[in-house]
Amino acid sequence: MAKYVYISGPVTGLPFEEAKAAFDNAAEAIWKKHGNAVVVVNPMEFIQRGEEWNYAMRKCIEKMMVCNYIHMLPGFEKSKGARLELTIAQGLDFGVCNEQYELVQYERQQG
Repeated sequence: MAKYVYISGPVTGLPFEEAKAAFDNAAEAIWKKHGNAVVVVNPMEFIQRGEEWNYAMRKCIEKMMVCNYIHMLPGFEKSKGARLELTIAQGLDFGVCNEQYELVQYERQQG
């Protein structure tokens, strides 16, 4: 199975260029660690500055559905959108691309 990694993190309330840099830096780090073994889905590549939140989130979630891993940027806990994406990823048994950019697949707990 191909490894698609979705990057999730705070955007709303941050300067656009600061948010974009955080996403782009994570995408580069993931690619450097895994090369062509992964496809990185970076929302900052398809969301436009000033796009309405609800519309942007629908686009993000649509793109996220091809992924099987999620990477959470620092500060995601304060982001309504990132928390929503994490909830969806957990519900669909995504693996995690952790802080060291390792891909970890968790086994669903029975019960």
